[in-house]
Amino acid sequence: MTLESKKQNSGNLAEDQVITDLYKIIENKRNALKRVASSELVTLFWNLGNELNEFFKKSPEPQTNRNIIYSISANLGKNYGSYFTTKNLVQVQQFSNHFPDFSILQEYIRFLSWEHILQIIRVKNHEARQFYLKLKIEQGLSVKNLQNAIAFMMHDQGFDTTIHEKGKTTRRKIAQKVSQISHLSLDLLNRNDRARPNPFKKPFFSVLSSISKPPRLTETSNNNFGLYKALCLHIEKFRDQQNRWLNANFNLLNWEIGNRLSQEISLTNEKIHNDPTIQKLAAQLQKYDKNFSNKQLNLMMKFAERFPTLNIASVISYSVGWEHIIILMDLHDKNDCLFYINTVMEKGLNANDPRKLISKNSIEHQINAEYQKKSFLSMKQGYKKKITLTKSGQPVITIGTIDFELTKEKMFIPNILENQYFQDFVAKK
Repeated sequence: MTLESKKQNSGNLAEDQVITDLYKIIENKRNALKRVASSELVTLFWNLGNELNEFFKKSPEPQTNRNIIYSISANLGKNYGSYFTTKNLVQVQQFSNHFPDFSILQEYIRFLSWEHILQIIRVKNHEARQFYLKLKIEQGLSVKNLQNAIAFMMHDQGFDTTIHEKGKTTRRKIAQKVSQISHLSLDLLNRNDRARPNPFKKPFFSVLSSISKPPRLTETSNNNFGLYKALCLHIEKFRDQQNRWLNANFNLLNWEIGNRLSQEISLTNEKIHNDPTIQKLAAQLQKYDKNFSNKQLNLMMKFAERFPTLNIASVISYSVGWEHIIILMDLHDKNDCLFYINTVMEKGLNANDPRKLISKNSIEHQINAEYQKKSFLSMKQGYKKKITLTKSGQPVITIGTIDFELTKEKMFIPNILENQYFQDFVAKK
Protein backbone atom coordinates (compact mmCIF):
# COMPACT_ATOMS: atom_id res chain seq x y z
CA MET A 1 0.00 0.00 0.00
CA THR A 2 1.38 3.38 -0.97
CA LEU A 3 1.62 6.40 1.27
CA GLU A 4 -1.03 8.11 -0.80
CA SER A 5 -3.53 5.28 -0.40
CA LYS A 6 -2.79 5.10 3.33
CA LYS A 7 -3.42 8.81 3.59
CA GLN A 8 -6.73 8.43 1.76
CA ASN A 9 -7.71 5.60 4.09
CA SER A 10 -7.39 7.90 7.09
CA GLY A 11 -11.06 8.74 6.69
CA ASN A 12 -12.51 12.02 7.78
CA LEU A 13 -10.19 12.67 10.69
CA ALA A 14 -9.65 16.29 11.58
CA GLU A 15 -5.96 15.40 11.66
CA ASP A 16 -5.73 14.66 7.92
CA GLN A 17 -3.41 17.62 7.30
CA VAL A 18 -1.14 16.52 10.14
CA ILE A 19 -1.04 13.00 8.72
CA THR A 20 -0.22 14.39 5.29
CA ASP A 21 2.62 16.47 6.72
CA LEU A 22 3.98 13.55 8.73
CA TYR A 23 3.93 11.21 5.76
CA LYS A 24 5.86 13.81 3.77
CA ILE A 25 8.47 14.18 6.53
CA ILE A 26 8.84 10.40 6.81
CA GLU A 27 9.07 9.77 3.08
CA ASN A 28 11.57 12.57 2.46
CA LYS A 29 13.81 11.44 5.29
CA ARG A 30 13.68 7.78 4.34
CA ASN A 31 14.60 8.58 0.74
CA ALA A 32 17.40 10.87 1.88
CA LEU A 33 18.87 8.23 4.19
CA LYS A 34 18.82 5.63 1.41
CA ARG A 35 20.20 8.09 -1.13
CA VAL A 36 23.15 9.13 0.98
CA ALA A 37 23.98 5.60 2.16
CA SER A 38 23.96 4.45 -1.46
CA SER A 39 25.90 7.37 -2.94
CA GLU A 40 28.48 7.35 -0.16
CA LEU A 41 29.06 3.64 -0.75
CA VAL A 42 29.64 4.41 -4.44
CA THR A 43 32.06 7.16 -3.42
CA LEU A 44 33.93 4.79 -1.09
CA PHE A 45 34.32 2.20 -3.84
CA TRP A 46 35.61 4.83 -6.29
CA ASN A 47 38.16 5.97 -3.70
CA LEU A 48 39.31 2.40 -3.09
CA GLY A 49 39.58 1.74 -6.82
CA ASN A 50 41.49 4.96 -7.40
CA GLU A 51 43.91 4.12 -4.57
CA LEU A 52 44.59 0.71 -6.12
CA ASN A 53 45.01 2.13 -9.62
CA GLU A 54 47.43 4.83 -8.48
CA PHE A 55 49.48 2.21 -6.66
CA PHE A 56 49.57 -0.16 -9.63
CA LYS A 57 50.77 2.55 -11.98
CA LYS A 58 54.09 2.14 -10.20
CA SER A 59 53.97 -1.65 -10.53
CA PRO A 60 53.25 -2.65 -14.14
CA GLU A 61 53.70 -6.42 -13.61
CA PRO A 62 50.22 -8.07 -14.03
CA GLN A 63 51.12 -11.19 -12.04
CA THR A 64 52.52 -9.12 -9.18
CA ASN A 65 49.40 -6.96 -9.17
CA ARG A 66 47.14 -10.01 -8.97
CA ASN A 67 49.12 -11.31 -6.01
CA ILE A 68 48.85 -7.94 -4.28
CA ILE A 69 45.08 -7.82 -4.85
CA TYR A 70 44.74 -11.32 -3.41
CA SER A 71 46.78 -10.40 -0.34
CA ILE A 72 44.98 -7.08 0.19
CA SER A 73 41.61 -8.80 -0.17
CA ALA A 74 42.44 -11.38 2.49
CA ASN A 75 43.47 -8.72 5.00
CA LEU A 76 40.55 -6.38 4.32
CA GLY A 77 38.19 -9.32 4.67
CA LYS A 78 39.52 -10.06 8.15
CA ASN A 79 38.83 -6.53 9.33
CA TYR A 80 35.88 -5.31 7.28
CA GLY A 81 33.86 -8.30 6.18
CA SER A 82 33.55 -10.70 3.29
CA TYR A 83 32.64 -8.12 0.62
CA PHE A 84 36.27 -7.31 -0.15
CA THR A 85 36.95 -10.31 -2.38
CA THR A 86 39.49 -10.16 -5.19
CA LYS A 87 36.63 -10.00 -7.69
CA ASN A 88 35.04 -7.03 -5.97
CA LEU A 89 38.34 -5.19 -5.64
CA VAL A 90 38.87 -5.65 -9.37
CA GLN A 91 35.41 -4.15 -9.93
CA VAL A 92 36.21 -1.04 -7.88
CA GLN A 93 39.39 -0.71 -9.95
CA GLN A 94 37.36 -0.90 -13.15
CA PHE A 95 34.96 1.71 -11.83
CA SER A 96 37.76 4.17 -11.13
CA ASN A 97 39.41 3.38 -14.46
CA HIS A 98 36.22 3.97 -16.45
CA PHE A 99 35.38 7.19 -14.57
CA PRO A 100 38.80 8.64 -13.72
CA ASP A 101 37.59 12.20 -13.07
CA PHE A 102 35.55 12.07 -9.90
CA SER A 103 34.71 15.78 -10.08
CA ILE A 104 32.58 15.00 -13.15
CA LEU A 105 31.07 11.85 -11.69
CA GLN A 106 30.24 13.63 -8.44
CA GLU A 107 27.52 15.65 -10.16
CA TYR A 108 25.58 12.45 -10.75
CA ILE A 109 26.57 10.41 -7.71
CA ARG A 110 23.35 10.94 -5.76
CA PHE A 111 21.34 9.48 -8.66
CA LEU A 112 23.31 6.22 -8.70
CA SER A 113 23.64 3.00 -6.78
CA TRP A 114 26.47 0.48 -6.83
CA GLU A 115 24.16 -2.05 -8.49
CA HIS A 116 23.66 0.36 -11.41
CA ILE A 117 27.40 1.05 -11.57
CA LEU A 118 28.13 -2.68 -11.80
CA GLN A 119 25.98 -2.87 -14.95
CA ILE A 120 27.59 0.17 -16.56
CA ILE A 121 31.23 -0.82 -15.98
CA ARG A 122 30.65 -4.05 -17.93
CA VAL A 123 30.17 -1.97 -21.07
CA LYS A 124 33.48 -1.88 -22.95
CA ASN A 125 33.04 1.30 -24.97
CA HIS A 126 33.66 4.60 -23.16
CA GLU A 127 31.08 6.52 -25.18
CA ALA A 128 28.50 3.81 -24.54
CA ARG A 129 29.18 3.87 -20.80
CA GLN A 130 28.53 7.61 -20.71
CA PHE A 131 25.36 7.05 -22.74
CA TYR A 132 23.97 4.43 -20.32
CA LEU A 133 24.99 6.41 -17.25
CA LYS A 134 23.01 9.43 -18.38
CA LEU A 135 20.17 7.35 -19.83
CA LYS A 136 19.75 5.74 -16.41
CA ILE A 137 19.54 9.14 -14.72
CA GLU A 138 17.33 10.84 -17.31
CA GLN A 139 14.78 8.03 -17.38
CA GLY A 140 15.15 6.90 -13.75
CA LEU A 141 15.87 3.32 -14.82
CA SER A 142 15.78 0.45 -12.35
CA VAL A 143 18.71 -1.98 -12.36
CA LYS A 144 16.63 -4.44 -14.41
CA ASN A 145 15.63 -1.84 -16.98
CA LEU A 146 19.23 -0.68 -17.28
CA GLN A 147 20.28 -4.30 -17.84
CA ASN A 148 17.69 -4.55 -20.60
CA ALA A 149 18.82 -1.31 -22.22
CA ILE A 150 22.40 -2.61 -22.33
CA ALA A 151 21.31 -6.07 -23.51
CA PHE A 152 19.25 -4.54 -26.34
CA MET A 153 22.28 -2.39 -27.22
CA MET A 154 20.27 0.81 -27.26
CA HIS A 155 23.49 2.79 -27.70
CA ASP A 156 24.53 0.77 -30.75
CA GLN A 157 21.07 0.86 -32.30
CA GLY A 158 20.97 4.61 -32.06
CA PHE A 159 24.48 5.13 -33.34
CA ASP A 160 24.41 2.57 -36.16
CA THR A 161 21.44 4.09 -37.95
CA THR A 162 22.02 5.82 -41.29
CA ILE A 163 18.66 7.58 -41.48
CA HIS A 164 19.05 11.29 -42.07
CA GLU A 165 16.58 13.96 -41.14
CA LYS A 166 17.15 17.63 -41.94
CA GLY A 167 20.84 16.99 -42.34
CA LYS A 168 21.21 15.19 -39.01
CA THR A 169 21.40 11.49 -38.43
CA THR A 170 19.33 9.70 -35.81
CA ARG A 171 22.64 8.84 -34.17
CA ARG A 172 23.30 12.46 -33.38
CA LYS A 173 19.77 13.08 -32.15
CA ILE A 174 19.91 10.21 -29.65
CA ALA A 175 23.40 11.17 -28.52
CA GLN A 176 22.37 14.77 -27.97
CA LYS A 177 19.28 13.76 -26.01
CA VAL A 178 21.21 11.74 -23.46
CA SER A 179 24.65 13.34 -23.43
CA GLN A 180 23.41 16.50 -21.74
CA ILE A 181 20.88 16.31 -18.93
CA SER A 182 19.30 19.73 -19.03
CA HIS A 183 18.38 20.07 -15.36
CA LEU A 184 19.10 17.83 -12.38
CA SER A 185 15.78 18.62 -10.76
CA LEU A 186 14.17 17.41 -7.57
CA ASP A 187 11.60 15.56 -9.68
CA LEU A 188 14.43 13.74 -11.44
CA LEU A 189 15.98 12.92 -8.08
CA ASN A 190 12.69 11.50 -6.79
CA ARG A 191 12.27 9.43 -9.95
CA ASN A 192 15.73 7.92 -9.45
CA ASP A 193 15.02 7.36 -5.76
CA ARG A 194 12.09 5.14 -6.71
CA ALA A 195 14.39 3.06 -8.92
CA ARG A 196 17.14 2.79 -6.31
CA PRO A 197 17.67 -0.60 -4.62
CA ASN A 198 17.35 -0.20 -0.87
CA PRO A 199 20.93 -0.27 0.52
CA PHE A 200 19.53 -1.27 3.91
CA LYS A 201 18.22 -4.55 2.55
CA LYS A 202 20.12 -7.57 1.29
CA PRO A 203 22.60 -7.93 -0.26
CA PHE A 204 24.13 -4.55 0.50
CA PHE A 205 22.91 -4.22 4.07
CA SER A 206 25.46 -6.87 5.03
CA VAL A 207 28.14 -4.80 3.27
CA LEU A 208 27.15 -1.61 5.10
CA SER A 209 26.80 -3.49 8.37
CA SER A 210 30.23 -5.15 8.22
CA ILE A 211 31.96 -1.92 7.21
CA SER A 212 30.14 0.01 9.92
CA LYS A 213 31.41 -2.22 12.71
CA PRO A 214 34.73 -1.27 14.31
CA PRO A 215 37.48 -3.38 12.68
CA ARG A 216 38.99 -6.26 14.55
CA LEU A 217 42.46 -4.91 13.70
CA THR A 218 44.04 -8.28 13.06
CA GLU A 219 47.70 -8.41 12.22
CA THR A 220 48.43 -8.15 8.52
CA SER A 221 51.11 -10.11 6.74
CA ASN A 222 50.80 -7.80 3.73
CA ASN A 223 54.13 -6.54 2.47
CA ASN A 224 52.37 -3.61 0.83
CA PHE A 225 51.37 -2.11 4.13
CA GLY A 226 51.25 1.44 2.77
CA LEU A 227 48.57 0.51 0.26
CA TYR A 228 46.65 -1.52 2.82
CA LYS A 229 46.74 1.34 5.31
CA ALA A 230 45.52 3.84 2.69
CA LEU A 231 42.55 1.61 1.85
CA CYS A 232 41.75 1.19 5.55
CA LEU A 233 41.79 4.96 6.04
CA HIS A 234 39.16 5.38 3.30
CA ILE A 235 36.98 2.71 4.92
CA GLU A 236 37.43 4.18 8.40
CA LYS A 237 36.48 7.65 7.18
CA PHE A 238 33.40 6.25 5.45
CA ARG A 239 32.44 4.26 8.55
CA ASP A 240 32.73 7.20 10.90
CA GLN A 241 31.05 9.82 8.71
CA GLN A 242 28.28 7.52 7.54
CA ASN A 243 27.44 6.38 11.06
CA ARG A 244 27.28 9.92 12.44
CA TRP A 245 25.31 11.25 9.50
CA LEU A 246 22.73 8.47 9.56
CA ASN A 247 22.41 8.70 13.34
CA ALA A 248 21.95 12.48 13.29
CA ASN A 249 19.35 12.45 10.57
CA PHE A 250 17.38 9.62 12.11
CA ASN A 251 17.22 11.63 15.33
CA LEU A 252 16.22 14.73 13.40
CA LEU A 253 13.43 12.77 11.73
CA ASN A 254 12.03 12.07 15.18
CA TRP A 255 12.49 15.72 16.18
CA GLU A 256 10.69 16.93 13.03
CA ILE A 257 7.76 14.61 13.72
CA GLY A 258 7.63 15.75 17.33
CA ASN A 259 7.87 19.39 16.27
CA ARG A 260 4.97 19.00 13.84
CA LEU A 261 2.85 17.26 16.48
CA SER A 262 3.67 19.95 19.03
CA GLN A 263 2.11 22.52 16.73
CA GLU A 264 -1.22 20.74 17.24
CA ILE A 265 -0.98 19.24 20.73
CA SER A 266 0.51 20.51 23.98
CA LEU A 267 2.48 18.23 26.29
CA THR A 268 1.22 20.23 29.26
CA ASN A 269 -1.81 17.98 29.18
CA GLU A 270 -1.23 15.45 31.98
CA LYS A 271 -3.22 12.88 30.06
CA ILE A 272 -1.12 13.24 26.93
CA HIS A 273 -0.52 9.47 26.66
CA ASN A 274 -4.27 9.04 26.36
CA ASP A 275 -4.82 12.04 24.12
CA PRO A 276 -7.29 10.89 21.43
CA THR A 277 -5.52 12.87 18.70
CA ILE A 278 -2.17 11.21 19.44
CA GLN A 279 -3.86 7.83 19.56
CA LYS A 280 -5.52 8.36 16.17
CA LEU A 281 -2.28 9.56 14.61
CA ALA A 282 -0.34 6.64 16.08
CA ALA A 283 -2.92 4.19 14.72
CA GLN A 284 -2.54 5.68 11.23
CA LEU A 285 1.23 5.88 11.28
CA GLN A 286 1.67 2.36 12.62
CA LYS A 287 0.03 1.03 9.46
CA TYR A 288 3.09 2.48 7.79
CA ASP A 289 5.80 1.78 10.37
CA LYS A 290 5.65 0.22 13.83
CA ASN A 291 8.17 2.79 15.09
CA PHE A 292 5.40 5.35 15.39
CA SER A 293 3.60 4.01 18.41
CA ASN A 294 1.72 6.20 20.88
CA LYS A 295 4.70 6.00 23.25
CA GLN A 296 7.22 6.90 20.56
CA LEU A 297 5.18 9.87 19.33
CA ASN A 298 5.08 11.19 22.89
CA LEU A 299 8.86 10.82 23.15
CA MET A 300 9.30 12.67 19.86
CA MET A 301 7.11 15.49 21.14
CA LYS A 302 9.10 15.66 24.38
CA PHE A 303 12.32 15.86 22.35
CA ALA A 304 10.96 18.71 20.21
CA GLU A 305 9.53 20.64 23.15
CA ARG A 306 12.62 20.18 25.33
CA PHE A 307 14.89 21.43 22.50
CA PRO A 308 12.58 23.62 20.39
CA THR A 309 15.09 25.15 17.97
CA LEU A 310 16.64 23.25 15.06
CA ASN A 311 20.16 24.33 16.03
CA ILE A 312 19.95 22.85 19.52
CA ALA A 313 18.13 19.74 18.29
CA SER A 314 20.86 19.24 15.68
CA VAL A 315 23.61 19.37 18.29
CA ILE A 316 21.82 16.77 20.38
CA SER A 317 21.04 14.63 17.33
CA TYR A 318 24.64 14.62 16.20
CA SER A 319 25.99 13.86 19.67
CA VAL A 320 24.03 10.85 20.94
CA GLY A 321 21.84 8.01 19.71
CA TRP A 322 18.05 7.79 19.82
CA GLU A 323 18.27 5.25 22.66
CA HIS A 324 20.15 7.87 24.68
CA ILE A 325 17.53 10.50 23.88
CA ILE A 326 14.71 8.19 24.99
CA ILE A 327 16.35 7.83 28.41
CA LEU A 328 17.16 11.53 28.72
CA MET A 329 13.55 12.54 28.05
CA ASP A 330 12.68 11.19 31.51
CA LEU A 331 14.71 14.05 33.01
CA HIS A 332 12.73 17.16 33.81
CA ASP A 333 15.52 19.72 33.61
CA LYS A 334 17.22 20.75 30.36
CA ASN A 335 20.55 21.28 32.13
CA ASP A 336 20.35 17.73 33.47
CA CYS A 337 19.91 16.51 29.90
CA LEU A 338 22.89 18.51 28.70
CA PHE A 339 25.03 17.24 31.57
CA TYR A 340 24.38 13.61 30.66
CA ILE A 341 24.79 14.30 26.94
CA ASN A 342 28.24 15.72 27.63
CA THR A 343 28.99 12.68 29.80
CA VAL A 344 27.88 10.30 27.04
CA MET A 345 30.05 12.11 24.47
CA GLU A 346 33.14 12.34 26.63
CA LYS A 347 33.08 8.80 27.99
CA GLY A 348 31.60 6.98 25.01
CA LEU A 349 28.69 5.56 26.98
CA ASN A 350 26.20 3.14 25.52
CA ALA A 351 22.47 3.61 26.01
CA ASN A 352 22.29 1.72 29.31
CA ASP A 353 25.07 3.64 31.05
CA PRO A 354 23.18 6.97 31.43
CA ARG A 355 20.25 5.05 32.87
CA LYS A 356 22.54 3.63 35.57
CA LEU A 357 24.00 7.06 36.32
CA ILE A 358 20.56 8.64 36.54
CA SER A 359 19.18 5.87 38.75
CA LYS A 360 22.10 6.37 41.17
CA ASN A 361 21.59 10.12 41.13
CA SER A 362 25.19 10.32 39.95
CA ILE A 363 27.63 11.75 42.50
CA GLU A 364 29.47 13.24 39.56
CA HIS A 365 26.27 15.09 38.70
CA GLN A 366 25.87 16.44 42.23
CA ILE A 367 29.39 17.84 42.56
CA ASN A 368 29.69 19.28 39.06
CA ALA A 369 26.99 21.94 38.95
CA GLU A 370 29.52 24.48 37.69
CA TYR A 371 30.69 22.02 35.02
CA GLN A 372 27.08 21.66 33.87
CA LYS A 373 26.85 25.39 33.36
CA LYS A 374 30.15 25.53 31.47
CA SER A 375 29.16 22.58 29.30
CA PHE A 376 25.88 24.20 28.40
CA LEU A 377 27.61 27.49 27.57
CA SER A 378 30.24 25.63 25.52
CA MET A 379 27.57 23.90 23.48
CA LYS A 380 25.81 27.23 22.90
CA GLN A 381 29.12 28.77 21.80
CA GLY A 382 29.50 25.91 19.37
CA TYR A 383 26.57 27.27 17.41
CA LYS A 384 28.85 30.01 16.14
CA LYS A 385 30.82 27.47 14.12
CA LYS A 386 28.69 26.39 11.18
CA ILE A 387 29.22 22.81 10.03
CA THR A 388 27.26 22.04 6.87
CA LEU A 389 26.48 18.37 6.47
CA THR A 390 24.12 18.51 3.52
CA LYS A 391 25.01 15.80 1.03
CA SER A 392 25.30 16.37 -2.71
CA GLY A 393 22.94 19.32 -2.72
CA GLN A 394 20.22 17.40 -0.87
CA PRO A 395 17.70 20.10 0.05
CA VAL A 396 15.70 18.36 2.80
CA ILE A 397 18.54 17.40 5.12
CA THR A 398 19.92 20.01 7.48
CA ILE A 399 22.37 19.46 10.31
CA GLY A 400 23.01 22.36 12.62
CA THR A 401 26.22 23.33 14.36
CA ILE A 402 28.43 21.91 17.06
CA ASP A 403 31.77 22.76 18.59
CA PHE A 404 33.82 19.82 17.37
CA GLU A 405 36.94 21.15 19.08
CA LEU A 406 35.38 20.20 22.42
CA THR A 407 34.42 16.66 21.62
CA LYS A 408 35.84 15.36 18.34
CA GLU A 409 38.44 13.20 20.07
CA LYS A 410 35.96 11.74 22.53
CA MET A 411 32.64 11.61 20.71
CA PHE A 412 31.30 8.11 20.37
CA ILE A 413 28.16 7.08 18.53
CA PRO A 414 27.00 3.44 18.72
CA ASN A 415 26.68 1.68 15.37
CA ILE A 416 23.42 3.08 13.97
CA LEU A 417 22.88 -0.03 11.85
CA GLU A 418 22.48 -2.04 15.05
CA ASN A 419 19.78 0.34 16.28
CA GLN A 420 16.48 -1.54 16.03
CA TYR A 421 14.46 1.66 15.62
CA PHE A 422 16.64 2.65 12.67
CA GLN A 423 16.54 -0.82 11.09
CA ASP A 424 12.75 -0.92 11.26
CA PHE A 425 12.53 2.52 9.66
CA VAL A 426 14.95 2.13 6.73
CA ALA A 427 14.06 -1.45 5.83
CA LYS A 428 10.66 -0.40 4.48
CA LYS A 429 10.07 -0.63 0.71
